[in-house]
Amino acid sequence: MAVSDAGPWAVTTPLLPISPNGGGDVTAALYLAHLFETGSPAAALARTTSSVFAILEATLAAGTRELQLVGAQGATARPDERFAVRALR
Repeated sequence: MAVSDAGPWAVTTPLLPISPNGGGDVTAALYLAHLFETGSPAAALARTTSSVFAILEATLAAGTRELQLVGAQGATARPDERFAVRALR
């Protein structure tokens, strides 16, 4: 979820069977980077969600709790926007 003066937005993803370390930190960092790049909270949310999901998929495939940031580095800078963001009002 992201909220700004322009409104609130939410996005949902499938649940992955993983409990990694550092997910909140990477989410905050990526959201800030995507927000600076796009200037749009909704676009930043879409990109952040796709980036983090790709990192989690790579982490799950590696069988580790440590985030696979290097393995998913392409998805952090230029993520495929896989999940729709919806306005909440």
